[in-house]
Amino acid sequence: MVDVQTTNKKLIQRAMEMVSELGEVSPGIAAELLKKAGNHVKTAVVMAKLGINPESARKLLEAENGHLGKVLGEI
Repeated sequence: MVDVQTTNKKLIQRAMEMVSELGEVSPGIAAELLKKAGNHVKTAVVMAKLGINPESARKLLEAENGHLGKVLGEI
């Protein structure tokens, strides 16, 4: 579900909720991060958790084949 395609308002809202919950940030911050991440939930979560920019977050995700848990050291 983290790979949700934000194609309508309901899915955008769900994506913001995921970023807020997984990234442990307020809904407002989650919305900002999601926008900066091009509506890519995993990138926004990595940005929130590690305090890095979108480009760095994308590189980390690519290095771990998109596996969010590995990037965050949870596996």
